[in-house]
Amino acid sequence: MIGIILVCRPSHLKLKRRIRYDKNNERLFVDVMLNFEYAESIKDKIKLKQYVHESLRDSVTFIQPYRKKIPNFDFEAFERDWKKLFWDYIWW
Repeated sequence: MIGIILVCRPSHLKLKRRIRYDKNNERLFVDVMLNFEYAESIKDKIKLKQYVHESLRDSVTFIQPYRKKIPNFDFEAFERDWKKLFWDYIWW
């Protein structure tokens, strides 16, 4: 299982992206950290949705280093399906 968590917090909190792999249960959790100040400055709702969409779509790159740690994980298929999901289905 792969869990991707969307996080949007002010930069002064100095939060870091969490990437956690639970080897016993074969689960990978990844935070997608949005720039709060930038997101807040976007006044156009469509542009804000595009920013969130692109951040989530591109989050698959953070999973790549874990591809060898997860047995029987077809990263190429996951990456293809993930991008297809965002390009074909999730476009508000």
